[in-house]
Amino acid sequence: MKSKTVCYKIVVLLTMILFGASSKTFATAWESALIGERSAAMGNAYVAISNTPEALHFNPAGLASINKDLSMTAGINVPVTLDYIYKEPDGTVHHSKSVPIPPHVFLASKIGIVGLGLGWWVPIGGGTVKFTDVNSGNFTNNDETGETTDTTTTLLVHNIAASASLDLFDVVFIGANFNLHVGQIELELKNFPKDSTLGATFIDHVYEGTGTALGTYLGILFKEPFWDIFSVGFCYRMGYEMNTKGPGSFDINDELTNFVIDDILGLSLPAEFDATTSIYIPHMFVAGIAAHLGDNLLLSFEYQYSKWEDSQEIVLDWDWDIPEGLSQLTGLSPRNVIKTGYEDAYFLKGGVEYEILKQLPVRAGFLYGKESKRSYANSLLSIDPRGFIITYGVGYKLAMTNVAELAIDATFYHALGKEVQVSEADLAGKEEFRGPVGTYNRKLVFGFLVGLSAYFSFSG
Repeated sequence: MKSKTVCYKIVVLLTMILFGASSKTFATAWESALIGERSAAMGNAYVAISNTPEALHFNPAGLASINKDLSMTAGINVPVTLDYIYKEPDGTVHHSKSVPIPPHVFLASKIGIVGLGLGWWVPIGGGTVKFTDVNSGNFTNNDETGETTDTTTTLLVHNIAASASLDLFDVVFIGANFNLHVGQIELELKNFPKDSTLGATFIDHVYEGTGTALGTYLGILFKEPFWDIFSVGFCYRMGYEMNTKGPGSFDINDELTNFVIDDILGLSLPAEFDATTSIYIPHMFVAGIAAHLGDNLLLSFEYQYSKWEDSQEIVLDWDWDIPEGLSQLTGLSPRNVIKTGYEDAYFLKGGVEYEILKQLPVRAGFLYGKESKRSYANSLLSIDPRGFIITYGVGYKLAMTNVAELAIDATFYHALGKEVQVSEADLAGKEEFRGPVGTYNRKLVFGFLVGLSAYFSFSG
């Protein structure tokens, strides 16, 4: 088996975690990030509803349809992992640990025919994910090594947005977001394997990078005026490229390799150097329809398409002039490119809300789709590119007056996944996209969202 350089493996690992993690695993991928408690409980089928402050994420045109002087919603998404996530062919089991995603906050105000909004949310990322005791030999297909690799990552993209929308005769609503995307990547690898000319070399690697990019969402919402039943929504989310930059470091924890590099060749690794990672987030198109059947029943369906084929590689550059001798011994390279093999992706979504009482709505929804990763681009987080996410939730209005409404909402979600076994035969001829062989568990993940909403009408 041809050995890969350590930097190539690092880029592979970044690709696995950042773009391989699907919402069936942490409900946080770009295609299906669960944002907002009411919208999440309805399977994210919200582009044709968008009459609450989280319209900033789903369809900014909907802000002008909120008939309240001031409204806000805030909450948190807590993914939970159960059982194992990956099992090696020899039966060794590995687990992952995730922490709550940073909270989301949305504010909206209606002034005449103009709707305004501010928001902060995290559509990409899953907090800190930690894999422990990943067998280095299996990862490098070298069973002679008995070391283990600990991996801790934090991969987040924050959205900070300002939005404006316009109400045209209570029939057509148009709006736009202006987004500041802030990326945060923290990666720590302990005992990361590298097969060099000196044998098995293990390297500790730390990288912390941040970056920003600008983008926009454009939306339109149409409410038919005759029966006041149907509404149709469209939203375009502009793709963008983000370069994250920050300090990185290597520490070779193999005495023989260090002796040759330091004492014989007179070469050394710098204590710290700058590294840059290029990340591309695709264009997304969303269309949906909603039906208000009576006073207490709401149905919604949605189609979502992501243009992933524009993102075919990820680049990691190290601002470090690596000596040729050190490069030959360790496999380190100042520029590293990995081909992703991404395909365009789609999601179908549906949701229902039924008010048992005026104060007590119940909700349910689903998401089904073909995700961006090819099925053979196996990783610790993404195997089966198709599957369901089931969501359901409940709300309770704590107070209702002519001036203010206060409500609490909770949503539970889980993935209908399965165990997938990947063998060497499955990966034959697919070296560029391969991951470790073994059994991957897609049944293990669920999570919940909980939040508060408040609406105020000062004009009576």
